[in-house]
Amino acid sequence: MTDHGPYIVACGVPPMLVEACKALGLYLPVKVTEESKLEHLRPEAWIVSAAVFAAHLDFLMPYRKHVLVYVGEEKAVARNCVSLNDTPDRWAEAFACLEREGSAFGENNSAAPLTQREKAVLRLISAGLTAKEIASELGISANTVVTHRKNISAKLGIRSASGLSLYAMMNGII
Repeated sequence: MTDHGPYIVACGVPPMLVEACKALGLYLPVKVTEESKLEHLRPEAWIVSAAVFAAHLDFLMPYRKHVLVYVGEEKAVARNCVSLNDTPDRWAEAFACLEREGSAFGENNSAAPLTQREKAVLRLISAGLTAKEIASELGISANTVVTHRKNISAKLGIRSASGLSLYAMMNGII
């Protein structure tokens, strides 16, 4: 049986994040749930850790505009992500976005969208391949792969492979 209603579900996030929701005066109440019950709920929005998001990717992707991902101390990789290092104003903006129209999940907010080749490189980076392996797979040089990765990082403002992988998951690239 599913639980429908005007509320936000929090799963896998620290209590301080739930308290921040209350302190920011969210219109919708926040319910904390266990990961095992996540897929039985149909709230207005979800606030989940990156690990919970990855574990329930198939379930959460259709609702991606209503998901806020908590990335711990990592740099937030999209407007729908919050981290411990974000300012209170950034948190308030993310929560307000959830209440207003759903998050910007799936939107590429960079000035220049990724090319098809950059998306192909990003898919393979996300799969854990090295530059040499990506080059072999795509039939290009390793130097070209490095150039594509630099361009991807510059466009997205994300440097780490884990951050790029999370971005790729959240934007339907993988």
